[in-house]
Amino acid sequence: MKAAIRAQFNRQAACYLRGSGMDDPEVLDRMVAAVCPGPADRALDVACGAGFLALALARRAGEVAGVDLSERMLAEAGRLRIEQGAESVAFLRGDAEHLPFGDGRFQAVTCKLAFHYFPGAARALSEMRRVLTPGGRLALMDRVASEDPEHRAWHIRIEQARTPSKPRLYAPSEIVGLLMEAGFEVVDQRAWTRRMDFEDWVRRTGASEEMARRARDLLVASIPGDRAGLDPRWEGERLTFAMPEFLVVALKKRGDKSC
Repeated sequence: MKAAIRAQFNRQAACYLRGSGMDDPEVLDRMVAAVCPGPADRALDVACGAGFLALALARRAGEVAGVDLSERMLAEAGRLRIEQGAESVAFLRGDAEHLPFGDGRFQAVTCKLAFHYFPGAARALSEMRRVLTPGGRLALMDRVASEDPEHRAWHIRIEQARTPSKPRLYAPSEIVGLLMEAGFEVVDQRAWTRRMDFEDWVRRTGASEEMARRARDLLVASIPGDRAGLDPRWEGERLTFAMPEFLVVALKKRGDKSC
């Protein structure tokens, strides 16, 4: 599974620099504000992709690390780092389930639009908690599915038609539950939807024509009764839908030195 995910993101790395929305300043600012790093703090962005969030964190934090499985994503991140002169940022290859850092190294950890790709989600959360200092903050933002199981199942079918390597999607309550099971204290959560153009959405992953067709057919078939909970609609000749997104902020409790 991880090999397939790594291969997928290696293929689509260049797309992240061409209008993918991954550099949306509103979302980046929201994530940085959620962990509120100071100039003496160290911050880690897990599954950093092309480095947009890590570089945004560097405007506030004293030291930033970004880890990702994809070598090509890291190459794109490295180019952006040089362009921006961000000397306080280091990018390195790493697995979210086996973070290459010592215990309690970071005051802030972020993870944006990647959590649903982790085959071992509980293990990844345990690792994020391990590398946080007591009192450190985690901001986890992801695309999510409905709390309604029938809507969620249909939504996952659409996602997997476009991206077969995608293991699943979580409902917001599932993410909160996993955080609590991992020993975090959840202190804030918010949800919103992002209106997306279907053609742009499939282009970002480099989906084949056949994969795009299957995803499109499923999305169109979900229009009667809004079966996936995505509010798909035709806007002229454009097919659009409302993607649910979710941000949760959690603390590693002070005095908690366990790993």
